[in-house]
Amino acid sequence: MGTWYTTIATATELGGTDLVDDLYDIVISPVDPDTGMHSGTYIQASHFKIGGSATETSTGSGVWQSGNLDSGIASVTFTDLGTAGSINNTVKARVKMGTISPEVDTSFHIDIDEKTTGGTTQVATRVIWFNVKIPDSDYWTHAFYQPWSNAWVPQSAVNGSVTRVLLSSPTAANPWYKYRFSGTIDNYQLDADYEIVKIGAFRTNPSTQQLLDASPSASTVPDFNPHNHYFTYNTVNTAIQFATYYPDAYSTALAEWHAPQIDVEGNISDQPGVPYALSLTISYNPPDTWVGWVLDQYLGWLGHTITWNFDVTEPLVEIAPNDDEVTGVQIPTELDSTSGYQTIVVRGTVGATYELSITERTSLKDFTPTKFYNFTGVGRLKTTYNGKNKFIIDSSGRNKHIFMLPDVTEKKMYDVVLSPVGSTTIKDGLPTKLGDKTFMKTGYNTLTIRATAATEANWDLSGTGTSVRDAVISRKEKRRK
Repeated sequence: MGTWYTTIATATELGGTDLVDDLYDIVISPVDPDTGMHSGTYIQASHFKIGGSATETSTGSGVWQSGNLDSGIASVTFTDLGTAGSINNTVKARVKMGTISPEVDTSFHIDIDEKTTGGTTQVATRVIWFNVKIPDSDYWTHAFYQPWSNAWVPQSAVNGSVTRVLLSSPTAANPWYKYRFSGTIDNYQLDADYEIVKIGAFRTNPSTQQLLDASPSASTVPDFNPHNHYFTYNTVNTAIQFATYYPDAYSTALAEWHAPQIDVEGNISDQPGVPYALSLTISYNPPDTWVGWVLDQYLGWLGHTITWNFDVTEPLVEIAPNDDEVTGVQIPTELDSTSGYQTIVVRGTVGATYELSITERTSLKDFTPTKFYNFTGVGRLKTTYNGKNKFIIDSSGRNKHIFMLPDVTEKKMYDVVLSPVGSTTIKDGLPTKLGDKTFMKTGYNTLTIRATAATEANWDLSGTGTSVRDAVISRKEKRRK
């Protein structure tokens, strides 16, 4: 048997009026007229009869006589006002009066019963269909658990009559996971919250995506070294189509697990520390209004979506200031073609470590290195770099680097570059890339004088060769002052 409600039919007649053949309608409904709540019962005219020894005039006619009807009532006829079998169908009980002439206000009673067989049906199932969006990051992961347990009991994708499906994975443009929960609530009870799922969010190593902490509990102590990020901005938003009909349908409970605060003496503070884990529990209470029952069949189209939004904060770790610095360099500005040994002086703090390179350019304007100077051994220009030009400044605060470049007959351009090693820094303005600091090695200037005949017929210059015809004078190019 189900739950249903009836209205009261009233009429005003002149005292002593014969009511014969007058008709009065009573409405039977699954909706409580006082609260508007649907009982979850399917009703139709064929479910009802008049109690006692009443008889139906013909099978299936819905017209009942005698039985538990007050004197003066001839019959009651049951007909469907809507569609038989629909959840919101209602039934009309039409009362037909017999010959009776009340002189005063009179109440008439009828006994409406359900049939022993083929009576009303109490609905035991409601529909579930909603989406959940969860943000993605290398700094956390998420998982699904049974909502009824304080422990972290994993929930499978198919949980009873509810199924979870991954609709979309995160992308660079849309960094969200989107899941759909769909199914039914069995053995449904009116006005009850049904917990569907608990979702946990946990910190991970951003490089490996491995969990950093044990499952949250009162005894869990998270490890914030070296990964010190923690959760912030923990909110939830529910987007509902036809929200007027779903005022309290979805309940969301947010929880946080906090790291204990420990003072300098090792005592645990009463105040909570930063959150290292989060959870969201989602419950559903289907609306029991008649509209709510109708909309059950459209939940998939409505696309109700719960968005869980949170982030992490990664506190900056103060790094002790580094005093290792190269502060200056002294480089020749120009060398002549046979300059011999020269010196580069590098200054800086004690312990500052750097690499020093001298490279010969492909041409005066082409930075591309064609040869590298290696300071190890006797030192010389080579077509390969041996990678051993690393130096540390000692207590004198400077290093002298002696080098000698080969003699040249034409101009050559050289680049000097300093590269920091480890935590050492190079002071702004010093050469750290090709082109920042250069010097030139000058070549030779050559003058050639050639004899030619003003009148060819008067001179025989054949066979003499250029050694006789040409006079060549070479001088070193002067260095610029």
